[in-house]
Amino acid sequence: IAHRPSMIAFADWVVAIENGRIVEVGQYRRLKAKAGSRLARMLSGEQPGHETKPSVEVA
Repeated sequence: IAHRPSMIAFADWVVAIENGRIVEVGQYRRLKAKAGSRLARMLSGEQPGHETKPSVEVA
C-alpha cells in the first residue's frame, strides 16, 4: 500500500481505495493515461471533491 507516486510507479496493477471501498482497479499504465482516473488525478496532485488521498495497493 502506498500514497506516493514514486512507490507505485513500478506496479503492473493498482487498486485505489477511498474510505475503505475499492473505487478503481486496473493496469498502472492504462489508469495513468486515462484522463479523470483516480490514479491520474493523484499523480497530477489533484483531488477534486475529496478531502483525503486514496490509498493505492500495489498488486
